[in-house]
Amino acid sequence: MKKIELPSNITTIGDYAFSDNSALTEVISQANPQNLGKNVFEIENKDLTLTVLKGTSLEKYAKENNIKYNTIENDIVTAIIDIVDKNGASQPRMGGADDLYSFIGLPKGSNYGECYYQLYFEEYVGNTLSVEGLGTFTYEKKEDVGMQNEQYIYKCKITNPEMFYKAGTHEYSVTYTVEKTNKTYTTKFEIEVNGFEIKTYKVKADKKIGISLTGAMGDKNNLKVDTIDKQDATYVEMVSKLSLNRENVDIYAYDINVEGEYEGEYEGELTLTFDVGEEYNGKKANILHMKDHFIEKFEATVENGKVTVTVTELSPFMIAIENTSVKTEKTTEKKKEHKLDETPKTGTTFEIASILSVITLISIAGIVITNKYKK
Repeated sequence: MKKIELPSNITTIGDYAFSDNSALTEVISQANPQNLGKNVFEIENKDLTLTVLKGTSLEKYAKENNIKYNTIENDIVTAIIDIVDKNGASQPRMGGADDLYSFIGLPKGSNYGECYYQLYFEEYVGNTLSVEGLGTFTYEKKEDVGMQNEQYIYKCKITNPEMFYKAGTHEYSVTYTVEKTNKTYTTKFEIEVNGFEIKTYKVKADKKIGISLTGAMGDKNNLKVDTIDKQDATYVEMVSKLSLNRENVDIYAYDINVEGEYEGEYEGELTLTFDVGEEYNGKKANILHMKDHFIEKFEATVENGKVTVTVTELSPFMIAIENTSVKTEKTTEKKKEHKLDETPKTGTTFEIASILSVITLISIAGIVITNKYKK
């Protein structure tokens, strides 16, 4: 290997680290390792040239060992690349250390599609700057960070949120010119994503309902679905929270979980799709989700035979869908009852006959009483 670039986060270089690489002619480093071993660059090739940051341990090493070297200015990016939401609040992520180097995990409930990358500079570097692979950053504002220091903040909308669902290391570079000095710099940095891939799992819950789950998962996961019995306390509690008329709905309840490498801090958004059948198209549906201490409720309309809901964790779910056929049967029964009421045997007809009988009896009684007093 003729050329080696050392990342800025290196803190230690061991004894004889590059001594076996006789073809090495160039080493470029933006690091300032605090621990340097013996004879790090002891190679036979006298054409070796180091390009190092001015004032660092590597510059001192080159001087002391008579190795040809060039120096470059310290880059002025002073903070790791940050990820913020639309309100400017930093999003949780794993790691983050020196310079522009960050371990970004998949935090619970985060939707990176609604977030921004954010870079910080010590000096103003223009209205915009481009980072290949990320996009165009726009100057946002200047902030006072204390000790008479300032930082200039640049933001870029995240357009590839799917990147955060798959583990891997992504390398980027940003070139910028400081307006005050007209000096141009190039900084390289990495984003190491410690996440899971987006995958979809499907099961047939019963003869009627199919369920699919899409989310960030590992390689060894299974979707587990158990039907919840109508006598179960969970079923009874969820039914009591329905908005739809319970007499006119079809109700399905399941305990849904993922088995395998699905763990706490990597829980992201999970999309559940219930395949209920196209006969329900256009019907209203309630989806209830029982969490630890409360029930969250979603309302939807069945489209293409499916109902979809997005959550951040799994547990018991209930799907209640309007069933107009039930309503029609009940209406028919009422009509039959109403028709019977209109026959001569109804209560109304009986009451009229009774009243006429009473009037007749009173009239007869009056005649009898009159005749008695006449005598």
